[in-house]
Amino acid sequence: MDALTAIVELVKALAWPASAFAIIFLLRRAILRLIDSIREGRVKYKDVEFTFKRDLEQARESIKKIETITPPALPAPQEPEIDDLMALAQLSPRAAVVEAWIRLEAAGAEFARKHAPAEASRQRRPSMFLDVLRRHESIPTAVMTAIQKLRDIRNRTVHTPDFQPSVDDAEEYVLLTFAVVEDLRRISEQT
Repeated sequence: MDALTAIVELVKALAWPASAFAIIFLLRRAILRLIDSIREGRVKYKDVEFTFKRDLEQARESIKKIETITPPALPAPQEPEIDDLMALAQLSPRAAVVEAWIRLEAAGAEFARKHAPAEASRQRRPSMFLDVLRRHESIPTAVMTAIQKLRDIRNRTVHTPDFQPSVDDAEEYVLLTFAVVEDLRRISEQT
């Protein structure tokens, strides 16, 4: 074997490992950002499981901000409505998420009717309460952020047929939703 053939064989043997290393090296920042954005170790359907967890965490953080400003708003788990939704979460986590959102939507629509009756009467659907709430100055940003994150979670749960939230995630969603409902009621009483 001459020197030229040895060099060619060496280059052939090192080509794939060197290219893989070069690609990883060039994309290291993007890979690190991706790893940082992943909070859970499993994916149920594409990126929906990760997004669900991240949005739950962001809604929880928004509620924590509210609690530092005002007295704790998380209702006692003994309330019959919460108990019913927790039981539903055991049977169908997706249904529990939808039902909890309906309770939040109703509380938001009630707030809008009480504090902005002219605007609320123009809104034909309860889901439009978010527009009225965004314009209402007494709603803290943390409450609006929590509502928007909870809405995003609900939309992904409803519109992604192959996605099924876990029982724990659905139960946490129910508790967070009722915390926001309680905050809306408290804000409504104060104004």
